[in-house]
Amino acid sequence: MATKADFSNEEWTKLTEAPLLAGMGISLLDMGVVSFAKELHAMIKAVVSAKESYAGNALVHAIIADFESKSTDTPPAAPEKKTSDGILADLGHVVAIVDAKAGADEARGFKTFLFGISEQVAGASGSGFLGFGEKISDDEKAYLAKLKSTLSV
Repeated sequence: MATKADFSNEEWTKLTEAPLLAGMGISLLDMGVVSFAKELHAMIKAVVSAKESYAGNALVHAIIADFESKSTDTPPAAPEKKTSDGILADLGHVVAIVDAKAGADEARGFKTFLFGISEQVAGASGSGFLGFGEKISDDEKAYLAKLKSTLSV
């Protein structure tokens, strides 16, 4: 069972930023005010609700606890100068860290947790006029396919 102590400060920071990155990778594809608000809400809900789904995964629980302990006074900003492809690369580095330091089941659970966040964010806002289009756009579907490959889930 991997704990925070198994990771350097830099590695732990990357792990705790990963849920935000997982959601932001989708949000950057169709950055509108209304869709961003819906997607941000979906991302936070996905992270918090994962406590039950991943009850046996100590790593996911530690990351959720860290996420919840951060200030919620202001919504997180989009990563500076990040593209969805750049976020995929960052998440690839996170995968390498987790695969090296966590057990196989724990790592798989963590990666599934990240993918679930992205799926929920993608389904949060329709892609048509005023959100009344298809729930997941073609760009989001393509991103999710790339993310699935990056995370090996």
